[in-house]
Amino acid sequence: MPRSILFCFLDDALAKLFPIRGLTLCVISHKIGHSLSYRRFLNLYRNMSFFDWLKRVFGSTSKTTPNEYEPLDEEIDEAKIQREMDLSQKVLAQMKEKTIKPLLRLKLTDESVSLTGNKVGGLPYIPSKEAVPFDAKGMPLQMLAQINCAELSHLPDFPQTGLLQFWIGQDGSFGLFDDKGFRVVWYETIDEEISEADVRSWFAELPQPEKKYSPVDGEFGLAYENDNEAMPLSDAHFNPIFTPLYNALAGENTIEDRFELTGEANEMIWDSISGDGHKIGGYPTFCQEDPREEDSDKTVLLLQIDSDYDGERNKTIWGDGGVCNFFCTPDELKRRDFSNVLYNWDCN
Repeated sequence: MPRSILFCFLDDALAKLFPIRGLTLCVISHKIGHSLSYRRFLNLYRNMSFFDWLKRVFGSTSKTTPNEYEPLDEEIDEAKIQREMDLSQKVLAQMKEKTIKPLLRLKLTDESVSLTGNKVGGLPYIPSKEAVPFDAKGMPLQMLAQINCAELSHLPDFPQTGLLQFWIGQDGSFGLFDDKGFRVVWYETIDEEISEADVRSWFAELPQPEKKYSPVDGEFGLAYENDNEAMPLSDAHFNPIFTPLYNALAGENTIEDRFELTGEANEMIWDSISGDGHKIGGYPTFCQEDPREEDSDKTVLLLQIDSDYDGERNKTIWGDGGVCNFFCTPDELKRRDFSNVLYNWDCN
């Protein structure tokens, strides 16, 4: 069983006894001596064996075996910690040059949005009733986001005209476990004769599930900001790039992958670059782990919608605070082929 899933089970079990969610992580963080978010924690420690994790948490003084995490306590050679952190900082500087990517940061707004406007949630543009996608059970999907492609000029190879839409299921998993539970649709042209009344009447004729689930609480407009970012630690492609760069500087202290570095070094790497937030392009983040393999060619982040709490309500929420991503390959993007997109969301 993956450690990330195990941590979720432990937390859920404790949550039934205590009213504070995340208690498991609080205990772990206290014992380790760090204040870690779930995302940081799971990415830093998921390669530990369960028994080494127990030793770490409950104070065993026994040593870990080679090629595993070293303990985060006084047994660590301070010189080793400093050496690894210094080398890692040099490698991160190289990686920022090698992996920099453009992205469009998205911010949810409360402004009203037209039928063909940029939005998360709400009423989508569709050219006809037949254009609504359905899941495997014959239920219509719900639109997660609609992007006016004229806003995507900062992003190479993305469409520059029309609308790009992201649809997900209305079941409790938002279509994640349904072969037809999501869809990415690109409309190259828009029929300006279609009205909101037309779309509402078409949806009124469709079947609906008895109980609907949505990660979006209403309809939100979108504000955009062009930006660039380097690859974060959470990306599956991070290790194959980081490790050879590190070893080129490490002399006799080479590693097989970054999981051999001390927890302090890994935490520093994690904190240096974050993939969090709503975005198009750039790099993803995950609450548990990247569903892609290290050699996956699905390197284009078509869309990421994070959980978003404004202090009063959850504008978007995935499970108990997760994040959603859509991926395709560079070639698929150039060909405007969105039939083989990877859809993923996970939570704490």
